[in-house]
Amino acid sequence: MMKMTQSLVFAIAMVGILALGLALPAQAEIILLEDDFNDDSIDTNKWLTEETGAADVDETGNRMQFTERGYLYTKSEFDPNDYPSPGITVKGDWTMGSGTGIYAGFSFATRSDGIPIGVYRQPQNGILCDLEGYHNKIRILEYSNYDGTNGKTTLVASTDLGFTIASGDTVELTVVDDGTNVSFTVTKGVNTKTISTTSTLDNNVDHILFCNSIHVGGHVSYLDDVKISVIPEPSTIVLLLTGLLGLLVWRRRK
Repeated sequence: MMKMTQSLVFAIAMVGILALGLALPAQAEIILLEDDFNDDSIDTNKWLTEETGAADVDETGNRMQFTERGYLYTKSEFDPNDYPSPGITVKGDWTMGSGTGIYAGFSFATRSDGIPIGVYRQPQNGILCDLEGYHNKIRILEYSNYDGTNGKTTLVASTDLGFTIASGDTVELTVVDDGTNVSFTVTKGVNTKTISTTSTLDNNVDHILFCNSIHVGGHVSYLDDVKISVIPEPSTIVLLLTGLLGLLVWRRRK
């Protein structure tokens, strides 16, 4: 009777684990930070800013407005090495505004400290994914302890966008960073372009930064619907279920 009961319990547990594995979605997104900027007030629990002179960041009109090269960056740090592949995903809708000309463009940066350096207000540290809207290019750069002259500034990838962005156009920008592999995707309607590279740059700072590409010219642009998330690899779930199954087998054999 005891053996029959143990066998029944074991069989039920096996069925339960199998059902759990089938029920769980292959990719369950975990949102780390999300903001639709709809209350016309910067949420200081989520964001920090760095503004000097004409460089300004302001939440207005249900979106974030950037003038020249004001910095908006996360209050919390998000180290891509802390999350399983494919790593951290950063998304946002960017609208090219007024005063464009050669100054049009926008940047996301991971692994950043949110500190602008020099008259060009380039980041001191970070992996900068940059859309040059006027030149129709996208590129990825590394900044490491940059002080305006010394330190490391390296262009690691660059390509033509392949389609145009005009004043008033909105595009979706997506950056994915797992601590080694970095990709940057620009999507406008049916048009999309992705650039990818590898970087193990680690300056022990992991804020996520948003800013215009260029520091002068009176350029104004807008950012909306920012989301920072991770998607755990399906193998993580498989390992969990395998471990549970192994434990049950071991207990049964005892």
